[in-house]
Amino acid sequence: MAQCRGSVTGAKRSLHARAVYKMTRKVVVLTDESIGAEARERLSPLFDVRALPGHYPSERVLVEACAGASAILARLATVTRPVIEAAPGLRIVSRHGVGVDAVDLDAATERGVIVTTTGAANAAAVAEYTFALLLGLARKIPAAGAAMRLGQWSRDRLVGTELDGKTLGIVGIGAVGRRVARQAQGFGMRVVAYDPLTAQAPIAGVEMMDLASLLAEADIVTLHLRLSA
Repeated sequence: MAQCRGSVTGAKRSLHARAVYKMTRKVVVLTDESIGAEARERLSPLFDVRALPGHYPSERVLVEACAGASAILARLATVTRPVIEAAPGLRIVSRHGVGVDAVDLDAATERGVIVTTTGAANAAAVAEYTFALLLGLARKIPAAGAAMRLGQWSRDRLVGTELDGKTLGIVGIGAVGRRVARQAQGFGMRVVAYDPLTAQAPIAGVEMMDLASLLAEADIVTLHLRLSA
């Protein structure tokens, strides 16, 4: 009987310890459903994960969801001052992307909240999409596709522009800009670039110049800078 009572007492203590552990687990908020399921699977064993449904949640929804949060993993959401102030225990805002313009850096700095990004992790995807848009516009692919769906075919007005020999101006020659430059060179384009942080060409064949000269000489301009004043 004593052994049974001891077993029951031990079980109660174990359940109590688990309950306390669960109550003290730190809260991590995933701001929208575009964040992959793998992130939730990796975080769930260690944290209380709140994953918001939909995309681009409103400030009000974020304020409510982030109350008591220790970390925010944000992709499409904007983390404003009220959101940060709603979470006095917040320690980090991790951006699922490159820029930090969607986070109130002043509010984060005032409260000692670390803000991180994924760096150049998606540089290849962005560069590929940039050139897909460039080809689509130069060759009038969207207009041609729309016309075909309407049963129309007017070849002359859909010929488009040849990229070979044209000048591409790249504003911002960082991780994405460098990839776009290499792609442009593969199409036989002349590449000129402007970057506020460097005057040195990061890859061979790219001519660095000031912004006014770039805008005057380029046939096509592509922007790869973070939003700033």
